[in-house]
Amino acid sequence: GGLLVSKQVDAKLLEVSSAITVIKSNVETTKEDFEEEKDRLRRVNNIVIYNFQESKTEDSKQWAADDRQACIDMLRTPLKIDIETGDVKRVLRLGRRAVPADRLQEEAPVDTETRPRPMLVELRDGVIKNLVMQSSGRLAAAVGDSKKIIIGHDFTRKQRSECKGLVEEAKTKEAQEQSGEWMYRVRGTPGHLSIVKLRRRTKEGG
Repeated sequence: GGLLVSKQVDAKLLEVSSAITVIKSNVETTKEDFEEEKDRLRRVNNIVIYNFQESKTEDSKQWAADDRQACIDMLRTPLKIDIETGDVKRVLRLGRRAVPADRLQEEAPVDTETRPRPMLVELRDGVIKNLVMQSSGRLAAAVGDSKKIIIGHDFTRKQRSECKGLVEEAKTKEAQEQSGEWMYRVRGTPGHLSIVKLRRRTKEGG
């Protein structure tokens, strides 16, 4: 009798322990989902601009003002968006600014990166953001430094990981493409990305 009761109690405790583990797991998942959604909403009206030339001034306040004005000018030309100054809420360079070689000190870290840092731009609302993304294709027809500019979404860490995985998958598909007629690219918006199959353009423009 006693042994049977003991086994029943042990089984019950194991069942309760398992239930608690599941609840804890669900709570953690819910918390992660909540933080992800909060992060996504915080970034929803943001864009990230790559290969956008930085100001040469040494004054930090001035280069921030220069970046902001250059961003507004770029959105107006060559993107041809009728944007107001207030439509750009915040402009921020991502990463540490490179130190010119002639100003390096022994204790200063050497930054060999010469490409402009990515620029985070917070826009006033989703309407402006969508207009910018829809107009970004005009950069392909631009000239000079504007042609090098790339405009992308501001992804959360989870979205970046998903995008990276899709890019790798697209590269694998393209490497396996025998005819050379097709290429694979990742397209879509954060949270709604997918791999699309595109026909390569011929030199004749076909």
